[in-house]
Amino acid sequence: MKRTGAVIAAAGLSSRMGAFKPLLPFGEFSVAGHLVAMLKAEHADPIVVVTGFRGEELERELADSGVLLIRNEHYETSEMMDSLRLGFGAIAELCDQILVMPVDVPAVTGATVRRVMECDSPIVRTKSMDRYGHPVKLDRKMVKLAMAYQGDDGLRGFLKGQKELVRDVVVYDEGSFTDADTREEYRRLLALNGSRGKGYPDGEALKWLLQTSGMPETVRRHSEAVSRKALDMAVRLRRFGICLNLELVRSAALLHDIGKGQPDHARRGAEILSRSGYPLAAEIVRQHHDLDCIPQQADETLVVYLADKLVQGEREVSLEERFERSRVKCAGSREAMEHFERRRLQARRALQVWESSIAI
Repeated sequence: MKRTGAVIAAAGLSSRMGAFKPLLPFGEFSVAGHLVAMLKAEHADPIVVVTGFRGEELERELADSGVLLIRNEHYETSEMMDSLRLGFGAIAELCDQILVMPVDVPAVTGATVRRVMECDSPIVRTKSMDRYGHPVKLDRKMVKLAMAYQGDDGLRGFLKGQKELVRDVVVYDEGSFTDADTREEYRRLLALNGSRGKGYPDGEALKWLLQTSGMPETVRRHSEAVSRKALDMAVRLRRFGICLNLELVRSAALLHDIGKGQPDHARRGAEILSRSGYPLAAEIVRQHHDLDCIPQQADETLVVYLADKLVQGEREVSLEERFERSRVKCAGSREAMEHFERRRLQARRALQVWESSIAI
């Protein structure tokens, strides 16, 4: 396994924020502490934090974290690339590859870091639509070239000059593309971290995923119809004393087809959400096509599963109508018909559970 180090650039003045970004609270730690803990959890070693402005305070904060601390004494007149060179110089000979991280991207997930670490290419970076994010990974040869680079635009300029060697890894992790330059952006990161703490995206986090997923318009409208149906079912259950998480139902229903167009789209959608830090929504999405088992009482997973079966396109239909179309498609294959019949019977049993749940 390749040894992967990391360099965190934390020498900046935080001038746009109006507060010292590395020491702002984030989850159980500071911004810097959270980022270091996440990288350590993904087995990045060694980790260098390059300090500068208010360096003594940040160094005290990280004194027991096991990272290597290097001071950029010229932080007021230098650029981020200068800090990276200091970090690279300290560990370049110890690593096969190095992750590059500015300190103000604490919401990037460990799953995103893992994907970048495991991608075998001289240079790797994250991408979502037309945006590029962090971490950026350089192998040892690229690290040495970056240390010698004297062109314009810092790391970005270096990457442009090596574009034939750059591999972009598409991720749906908002934290990879969101930094904390301003107070508004910092509040956005806190809200994003809060959504992950709940296990499903809501508010701006949900909006971001829907916007960046590339979901076709027809799929988006179908998902909205499924969400309306699922919420209606969940609200109805409350009248009978079964209180589901309405926000979770809405979120999972809107995202249930986020993997549409790819093989085993339910599994692919679950992977997207899991890697983005939303395990509860991911589990519902994984089962929206086929349930692992039929619960004794209606829950969020069953409601989203059934709502998807009771909506065709944007139109509500009965189970019989929904499955009749599938029956015609499967008619020429015995194996396909057996699979169809299994899925039809599962949907019937799920509907019976729903009906018994509202008959209490």
